[in-house]
Parts: sequence; structure tokens; C-alpha cells
Amino acid sequence: MLTKEMLTTKRPPTGELPAHCNGATPATTYVELLTMSMPAEPRFVTFARSAIQSIAEQLRMNQDCVGDLMLAVGEACNNGVLYGANRHGQVVTITCRVSRAASRKDDFLEIDVRNHGCGFAGGVDCSDFKMPAPELLADHGRGLPLMQSVVDRVEICSDGGDTVVRLVKHL
Repeated sequence: MLTKEMLTTKRPPTGELPAHCNGATPATTYVELLTMSMPAEPRFVTFARSAIQSIAEQLRMNQDCVGDLMLAVGEACNNGVLYGANRHGQVVTITCRVSRAASRKDDFLEIDVRNHGCGFAGGVDCSDFKMPAPELLADHGRGLPLMQSVVDRVEICSDGGDTVVRLVKHL
């Protein structure tokens, strides 16, 4: 689970993961691949999906995984635009990094989608998000369950309106 400390800790572009990160081991290295900020407007979400598609393809992920990542990033960005960055001039920031472990089976792609809006009240437990029953499907409420279904881990941290959705997919 993301913590307030993780929101404020700047990770280095390369080097070892900070000790407080989930799954960090001394032999794990971290390489930042992308940081981009986009205006918090729906028409810019396509750029985020395209950037993640390009990265996933360069990492030689299969097309199903590429599509899953594009879906999850699109949903996270849409949530950031719709709920988070609701004031003129706000941005959504996407950071993408690879964790390389001593054992290749532990490598993963980590994508953070950050917005600066109203945040989640009372913290977030991702296990609380379930896909609504078909008869209850409304205009909203499927984004977080969709993200959970297509990536290996979803973490959310919200503090003072600053919200980060972290998507993790093993390579």
C-alpha cells in the first residue's frame, strides 16, 4: 500500500529502490523510463496510452499485456481528469519505471498516475473495489475494478488532494 511518505519521496532515475517500497531488495535496481505531464483534459489521455504502448512494446511484452496496460493507464488517467484535476490549469503526471531484480522473474513495470485534485476521503483500500453487478451498471464505478483485473497490483494513496494510482505489471 502506498503511504504518505512514498508520495513525497523522490525516487532517483536509477539506482536502488528506497527501503520503504514494497518488495524492494538490495539487488533490485530501478530505471525511470518516462515522466510526462499532460493537461487534465480528456483529449490528452490518448497520449498517455500511446506512450505506455510504446514502452510496453519496447520491453517486448505480448500484445495482451500491452492492451491491458493501455486500458489500466487510460482508466487511471480518466479518473485523474474526471475526479482529481477538476480545476483549470491542472495536470495529470505519468511516471513509468522498470524494476530489475537479481532474479529476472521478479522484474516489473511500475506506472504512477498522479493528479492534484480533491483526493479520496479516509484513505483507500483497493480490495473494496468490486465490479458492479450488470443490472447496476451506471456511468461510473468500473475503472478501479477494471484496473485491478488487468494488472498484477493496484495501489492508491491520497493525501491532501494529491492522489497517486500505482499500476504494477510483472515482466
